[in-house]
Amino acid sequence: MKPIIFPAQIEGIATRSDKTIKVVIGTQEMTPSDAGRLFALNQRLSYIAIKEEAFNDNETKMIEGMNVDAEDVKARTPSQRLRAILYVLWKENNSGHEAFDSFYSQHLEKIIQHFKDKVDTLTR
Repeated sequence: MKPIIFPAQIEGIATRSDKTIKVVIGTQEMTPSDAGRLFALNQRLSYIAIKEEAFNDNETKMIEGMNVDAEDVKARTPSQRLRAILYVLWKENNSGHEAFDSFYSQHLEKIIQHFKDKVDTLTR
């Protein structure tokens, strides 16, 4: 896919408790074609290049020539995925937990106990 290269401004940066960083980028008006391509990337893993000055022709050609195989991209581990899901759950309903860590620990204990109970029933 041909990259979408556009001028933008970083409007906000925030750290998250799961150690990721959220970057909010604002753009000037885009062509409908580029805007549609950008919307198509929503919630998809993408690669972003950023610098203060415009990309020159050689840099643009280099970016366009890059090809990343999806299998080469290291996906989150199952435990990272579970932590991220629990974090979203905590944001939606913290169940009285002020800190995510206590929420996370409580829910992991519930998961652990569930599987311990299964092991117990199998070994009886």
